[in-house]
Amino acid sequence: MPGLKKQKRNKVYNYGRNRSRVRKQQERTTKFNVKVDCKAMKDNWDNRITMKENMAAMGVALNANAVLPFAGTKKSMINSLKRQKKVPIAELEKPEVSLPEVISKLESEANVVAKQNFRFTITQVQLI
Repeated sequence: MPGLKKQKRNKVYNYGRNRSRVRKQQERTTKFNVKVDCKAMKDNWDNRITMKENMAAMGVALNANAVLPFAGTKKSMINSLKRQKKVPIAELEKPEVSLPEVISKLESEANVVAKQNFRFTITQVQLI
């Protein structure tokens, strides 16, 4: 069997390893300690589930490439042949969004018109 040789090998304790640093690093990177900066997402964040599940529940894409898959030449040819032979094409189903209020908050934040910033003060701009 492939893994038995590695399992039978004697385990060696690494005395040079800083155990407290390793433990702190593991605690920092667990799924329960994800730091979220966005207030709309932070209010609805559930620490009991993974980041991927949280983002899917909120309806926010974690990976943009997964949301809009690349339709290459081969896939488009296969789909056109399936349409000609009237074979059903498997379409991607949209995931259910259990927290749609997050998307509406994010959209409202994005639609706020930004104040114009000048290099000079407002009084200097008026003089120019």
